[in-house]
Amino acid sequence: MKSTRTLKAVHSLRGDLRPYRARGVRCAAELDERARLFLTHHR
Repeated sequence: MKSTRTLKAVHSLRGDLRPYRARGVRCAAELDERARLFLTHHR
């Protein structure tokens, strides 16, 4: 999947997860890591 819309949504999601990661919410950290890997493989 290489749609620009999807890439922007995943990038935005990472920003939305940042406060939760900072608080140490484990599931937010896991989702952020998956999003990071997704963006790495689809650029």
